[in-house]
Amino acid sequence: MSEYNFLGTITNKIESQGRMKFPAKFRRGGDSAKNEPFVLVRGLDGCIRVYPEEEWVKIRQKLDKIDLSQQKLRDFKRCFLTDVSEVTIDAQGRIKISQNLLKFARIERSVIIHGMISYIELWCPELFNKKLFEIEESFAEIAEGLNLEG
Repeated sequence: MSEYNFLGTITNKIESQGRMKFPAKFRRGGDSAKNEPFVLVRGLDGCIRVYPEEEWVKIRQKLDKIDLSQQKLRDFKRCFLTDVSEVTIDAQGRIKISQNLLKFARIERSVIIHGMISYIELWCPELFNKKLFEIEESFAEIAEGLNLEG
């Protein structure tokens, strides 16, 4: 179980040079947090995933176990690790997102910051809304299969 509880959705702006104000509610120390480490990677749905360092260690351990004799697994690992960046929250409460990751996720000026409990997703607003619309069609069916309420 994760010690993190990233919940909620916030719309934010990308500043010059790819900097983004990191919401205080997602910082371990609130507004006073700085130098908190995060790892940014390509998300599987066209977003950017933001992992706290402790959660990234779990992902990395799984990546280390990938059987590199299989072409598809090598290709996945290679693609997943393209443009990975380690960032920290600066004194102004911002993180810097590489231009390559912003381009991958099609994020320009506006960004959706979406909590996923143990990690955070950064989305282009249009793609996020499109994804939610697609999911809503099967949301109830998926929820029933997960049995979250019983």
